[in-house]
Amino acid sequence: HTGALGGNDAVFDAALRRCGVVRVATYAELFFAARLIGSGRLPQGNRLAIVTNGGGPGAMAADFAADVNVELAQLGDDTLNALNAALPAPWSHGNPVDVLGDATATRLSAALAPVLADPAVDGVLTLFCPQRVLSSEDAAQVILAAAANSAKPVITGWLGEQEIAAGRDMAERGGLPIFQQPEPAVSAFAALADFPILSTNLDVSGEPSLSKVVGDTAVVMVGGEKFGIVGATTPTITNISSPGPTVKLKDLHDS
Repeated sequence: HTGALGGNDAVFDAALRRCGVVRVATYAELFFAARLIGSGRLPQGNRLAIVTNGGGPGAMAADFAADVNVELAQLGDDTLNALNAALPAPWSHGNPVDVLGDATATRLSAALAPVLADPAVDGVLTLFCPQRVLSSEDAAQVILAAAANSAKPVITGWLGEQEIAAGRDMAERGGLPIFQQPEPAVSAFAALADFPILSTNLDVSGEPSLSKVVGDTAVVMVGGEKFGIVGATTPTITNISSPGPTVKLKDLHDS
């Protein structure tokens, strides 16, 4: 029975990490990881800061971060002082940074700048909920401007449908990874944080890692199949185990 070939999963996982393979649990996570790795911005660690205009989604993202071994960044004193000066008194006073439901573009910008500049932050997830004060387009402009001034990855979550579609599309055209729920965004950051470490590993024979063997490609494993992820703003996915046509994420998104 093939089940007898399963062996110790921890050993298998360690072998994959040694070879530079990012392991994900589902095909959905494969595409989430591809979207982030294809963005070209890799964090130096797994410390995530969350900036949101809705306390509930921020809390959901923070709770899920613990499930996927993503560390919530501990904001420094300078960052907290800057946020205290820029945000109303009822703000969350920590990470997640809740800029509150009546946030303006100016307030969102004033929150993003010190958070991205904090040396204890490796990446930022923004979560935008529909509101009357700030349109999704104005929010996207603020987030794009903040991301342009930082080398750190900025992941965007857009909660809603038609109300946030314009801002979400603007962020995607600007090259930012977009998600519609907090949990997939955090899960994708977990894979992104793993990649810079895994891609520099060598296997036990001293050969280059799989991510180096196939060129400018991240290798992601789902089940027993390996997929190569190549590209920048429109990454492609190729099944390395059974080579065939490549798939562009944009094609999947548009279909």
